[in-house]
Amino acid sequence: MQTTDTSSKHMFKNCTIIEVPQPNGRKTHLAVCSGRGDIVFETNGRHSAIYALLEQFADQQVEEFSWRPYAESSTPTIECKLYARHEPKATEPVINRIVLDVETTGLDPEGDEILRLSIIDGGGAALLDETYKPEHTTSWPDAQRINRISPTSVRNRPPITDDIERIQTLLDRAQEVCAFNADFDLAFLGEIGLRLDTSKVRDTMREYGRAFHGSDYIKLTQAAEECNYRYNAHDSLSDCRATLVVQTRVDNYRERKAAKINWGDVSEPTRRPKKRETKTQARIYTALTWILLFLCAVLIAVCFAAPYMLIVAIPTCFICRACVKHARGMRERTGLSKSSHKGKHSGQQQRTENMPEPAAAAGADEAEYERRLAMEATKTVRQQAEANPPAASAPVPAVHIDEASVIPGDEPPMFMVRGSKVAKFKGDDGTDFTLYQRTIKCGREEHRLDGVEAVVEEGSALQSRFTATRIFLLGVFALAFKKRKGGEKWLGIMGPDFAWVSRADRKHIGDAMKFAAKVNDQARKQ
Repeated sequence: MQTTDTSSKHMFKNCTIIEVPQPNGRKTHLAVCSGRGDIVFETNGRHSAIYALLEQFADQQVEEFSWRPYAESSTPTIECKLYARHEPKATEPVINRIVLDVETTGLDPEGDEILRLSIIDGGGAALLDETYKPEHTTSWPDAQRINRISPTSVRNRPPITDDIERIQTLLDRAQEVCAFNADFDLAFLGEIGLRLDTSKVRDTMREYGRAFHGSDYIKLTQAAEECNYRYNAHDSLSDCRATLVVQTRVDNYRERKAAKINWGDVSEPTRRPKKRETKTQARIYTALTWILLFLCAVLIAVCFAAPYMLIVAIPTCFICRACVKHARGMRERTGLSKSSHKGKHSGQQQRTENMPEPAAAAGADEAEYERRLAMEATKTVRQQAEANPPAASAPVPAVHIDEASVIPGDEPPMFMVRGSKVAKFKGDDGTDFTLYQRTIKCGREEHRLDGVEAVVEEGSALQSRFTATRIFLLGVFALAFKKRKGGEKWLGIMGPDFAWVSRADRKHIGDAMKFAAKVNDQARKQ
């Protein structure tokens, strides 16, 4: 082929695709023979595109094969075309992901050899786990102290060159190949004639290091420890499963990051950011409210001597009422006083103690979510490993989970299980309820819907009118309080360990009943 002129187009009829064996167990070449039996084209596995095309028609007749120079490329390149009526031979099903790891006699791909090769699929099942006898190396004391593979243990094993075709088939079937420090593993595989499309390779070490540490290098033992995964280090099969756990965490991290970016792309109405209130501001506002209440009381006292001052006293009472309500809300939001949600039966506040601040809670939930993703990946790998053991020629080391990191009866954070929002209701007393598919939230409290019941009832104790006696005792200041005319009801939501109530005036009773029906409906679905 070195004497062939590649400056013009070449076309051949009635050709045959044949395999050309190579010495030392290297991957065979594929060649095109013309009708006269001459080899007119030959390629190796490095040219993956044309090699994959010819491999489909190996040992078959093709009507026409042609190649010509590809002028649009800056490097010497040819373009090949093949015409055939025969169907290509059936290929084996593809594997979405494989993870591989090698144990060697040293660190030099040119001088050292492979002692053990393990390959698993994306579920943790072993596809290949074999030990091999080196062909040129007789001892490896330094490597033996690390991988615990002695010359005696591989004395009766075949060389890895006997498994070239089997390994190459797995590499070709895989859509994605993961390895921890992929350059090291693939360099040894390349030395024995194996070829792999680099576009399918994912170096877990570099992806994990860049995502969580800002560097390209990190040890597998450290990465697995951060994922709460315990394993037998420097065992190729265990290393593969540890790599799978680490790669799963990288994939989940990228999915969450992409979701946040996509969510940020959604345009929202421009609104002015709300300033956060401080405890100092709440105390100052409360003091000013008390001063205003004192002045209002003085004004009411003046009304007994000068009734015409009612014109000023009545609006002042309403202003005082609004100020008191706002001061109470500021104290609750800044933590100076507790919320006023009261239990329906106990009459005491049903509030979770030691509630963290929103930012701190969000950070804790995020860390907990990440830890649980790693634990779920670990459990999946263990289950697949138990269901699909490797070949009997090599023992499978046990896969362990860090049981100390699993809290008995622990549940994931609410934001992981709540589902989508179903309904929302705000009572006339300011109580805000939010119903999700599996949880219900009131303020900062959130509980599951298991055993939850919602009712709308009369508040008979709050239906009495203001009497003349109360007006006489309180003066005009009594007009600042809302009269109870019997037109309001109370929405009660009760669970195994909590109870919330909220007032619903006449115009909001229908909304309260609809919300209670949705709560009961979602609770029945649990």
